[in-house]
Amino acid sequence: MAKPADWAVLVYISADDILTNFAVESLKQLKLASGGQIVVAAQVDKNGARPPHRYRFPLKPDEIRDSSLDNNLVPIDLIDPKIDPRKDPIKDLRNDPKILKRGIAEPINLTKFVDWASIDPDTGELIAERFCFVAWGHGVELLLDEDRLRTSGGKVARANRRYLTPVNLRKGLEGTRLLKSGKKFGIIGLDACSMSMVELASELPSCADFMVASQEDVPDVSFPYLKILEGLVTKAGGQKMEAKQVSKAIAELYLSAYRDYIPAPGSGVRAMTLSSLNLSQVKRVTDPLRSLADGLLAVTDPKTNMSDKRRKKMFKAILNARRDSRSFVFGLFVDLFNFCEQLNQKLGSKAPDLSLACSKIREEFTEKDDGFVIKNAKGAGKGGKDCHGLSIYFPYRDDDDTDAFQVLQALGPDDRPVKGGNRPAKGGNRPAKGGNRPAKERTARIEELETDFDQLTEFKHTNWMQFIKQGWSRILTAREPENLDLRYSGQQVAKNLAA
Repeated sequence: MAKPADWAVLVYISADDILTNFAVESLKQLKLASGGQIVVAAQVDKNGARPPHRYRFPLKPDEIRDSSLDNNLVPIDLIDPKIDPRKDPIKDLRNDPKILKRGIAEPINLTKFVDWASIDPDTGELIAERFCFVAWGHGVELLLDEDRLRTSGGKVARANRRYLTPVNLRKGLEGTRLLKSGKKFGIIGLDACSMSMVELASELPSCADFMVASQEDVPDVSFPYLKILEGLVTKAGGQKMEAKQVSKAIAELYLSAYRDYIPAPGSGVRAMTLSSLNLSQVKRVTDPLRSLADGLLAVTDPKTNMSDKRRKKMFKAILNARRDSRSFVFGLFVDLFNFCEQLNQKLGSKAPDLSLACSKIREEFTEKDDGFVIKNAKGAGKGGKDCHGLSIYFPYRDDDDTDAFQVLQALGPDDRPVKGGNRPAKGGNRPAKGGNRPAKERTARIEELETDFDQLTEFKHTNWMQFIKQGWSRILTAREPENLDLRYSGQQVAKNLAA
């Protein structure tokens, strides 16, 4: 049996049509950096009528001549993939109607890809000592597949939106032979916009040791894979790069690669950010988060013994804290540290229990090797000032210049979407998608996200979604009833309070 490689990097790509060229660039970098003790495998869904394909680097000579080792093996020459005669569709994705229906968002497809990429077909053994899994595509609805075209009765029809929910990401990974053998991924990387969120981090400790993701948008050109994979090479003296070192290095390399991107309204980007999180320590945040959520629920519960005057003051403090905190994804998410910081300032000594919970949460954002946030790489200046590494769902939209630019970029001169223009970066959840109905689209995204988060197994124990649905809905109804659709969603507020 051949000696296992040091690292295997598995990249799962949903290249919504407008991202296809960028996916090819990522594949080129992955190919150039593979070899020696680094092996790479990728699955690419380009959408439309084109079935997904798989790629493996480096190629063995017999793999180029004979694909009998695995019927799904897809060698590729990236010089011109369009004319490569050896490229064949993945048969199990093409012929199974159920799998075809959901495409890359189907958990079993993820499981099959990881098994194909991580297991030596000759020996049945793992091909590497350490594994890194990367999900590449749109966020925060991960690997969004909204442009997939289906053929039915000779006609082309647009299918429903598909994406990989946090629960299905976990299920897909937990079903792999890699995890069933008792191993984990050393690193899970999210090469998609705004995926560094508590909701996802709390769902993945069973799958990986570390998570690398951004609070802000990720550029279309994606992670700098060539530099990242070069960094995986064994150090001088024979010391191998462990997952903690690599996850920190990825964040630093990412920031270095994009330091020259100018965060400004005209670029559609506020800041470059990438966080490296130790998933084994996530409860150090979620435990005090439960105390914070319970305290906020108590404040907003009409049955709590509290004078109307005091309740109004508390509502105002909570609303102002959220308004003044750093937001992401058109106000759907907030920097958790910054919200706790703002809430402490607004409350003063009025609510010691809430202040204590906020202080405990903030303590866990200090960068340290044995902590939860082991690296928070962010651009200098105003753009990165209040990005502390982790976001949480907390909808409150208050448009700024960057938001306004992104909406304009999504619209043509006659309010029609500009082809390829509705995503200045890899964020698939743009409220302007679909033309001049941003409020309608944002309401749909909110409903989707809240349905997804209700299915989370660990995050539900924080009671945060209970606060959003009951407490936050009451605060906005009391303080800004005329702005419910702008700030959150009048439809969702009504649904929440009626439950």
